[in-house]
Amino acid sequence: MNVLCVADPDLKDGLYPVLIEKIGGTVNELCHQLEIMELDKSSVLPCRGCFFCFTKHPGICVCRDLMPELKQKVRCCGMLIILTPVLFGCFSSIIKNTIDRGLIGQVGLKEKYPIQLLIGYGYDISDEEKSTFIDITRLHMGQADIVHSEFKNDSIESFVVRRETDIDDICRRIKKSLMERIQ
Repeated sequence: MNVLCVADPDLKDGLYPVLIEKIGGTVNELCHQLEIMELDKSSVLPCRGCFFCFTKHPGICVCRDLMPELKQKVRCCGMLIILTPVLFGCFSSIIKNTIDRGLIGQVGLKEKYPIQLLIGYGYDISDEEKSTFIDITRLHMGQADIVHSEFKNDSIESFVVRRETDIDDICRRIKKSLMERIQ
């Protein structure tokens, strides 16, 4: 099974390379392939809000960037891992752009969509920032939709890594998810 890791390596605090190394080791241990796509500001442009993708050409965006390639890779993988620095309790602008443009959490595709993990990282994350990150992720992914509960999406798990020992817990979760998917 292929595992796709979409990452914003912007935060240079030392956790990112350790995350990549340990996640890669976990995936390789189970004889799966890990593909890492590191994004920068020019990789995924923000949504323009023009509704071209809804009205004139469904599914085709006017922004010319990596999103079509990313979406195709997500369709072909068994697990999607998104790594983002936690900035003031939120994911990075690059990851926000990918989420806004429909990379993860598409309603109605749960059976076809891969296992999805959103991992925020940073050594200096306070308890309040951690709580905000989890809450915003839940709200953004529709997991806390009280008004339209039929559109809730429980297929995305979010984690926060503040120290290297947190990575081991995430690797155990990745291993468990991959083994369950195989069976």
